[in-house]
Amino acid sequence: MTTAQPDRLDRLEALAESAAVERQELRALIESTSKIVESNAKAIEAAAVDRAELRTHLRTSLDDLARVAGQTIRQMQDMQLDIREMQAEVRGLQLENRRILDHLFGQNGNGPQAGA
Repeated sequence: MTTAQPDRLDRLEALAESAAVERQELRALIESTSKIVESNAKAIEAAAVDRAELRTHLRTSLDDLARVAGQTIRQMQDMQLDIREMQAEVRGLQLENRRILDHLFGQNGNGPQAGA
């Protein structure tokens, strides 16, 4: 029975050493995983900051675009009013020219009125 005892102790010792090695490997794995998780958390935080900055930039760009579009529309409306005024002036000039021509050449088309 004495030979069985040392074999059993050797096996228990080997199992204990194996368990200790596995615990060490497990601790190393947990530490490595913890570092990866921390790194991922930092990357996610940085991405969230970048996203917020992009959102702010996009909002600013859209506000600028809306402002420019509004200004452009107002300018086009002003130009349209100017064009209408010019058209009215041109019609008035055309009418005035027609009256001058009618006066110069007579309303009947007989030519200039002599002595008038």
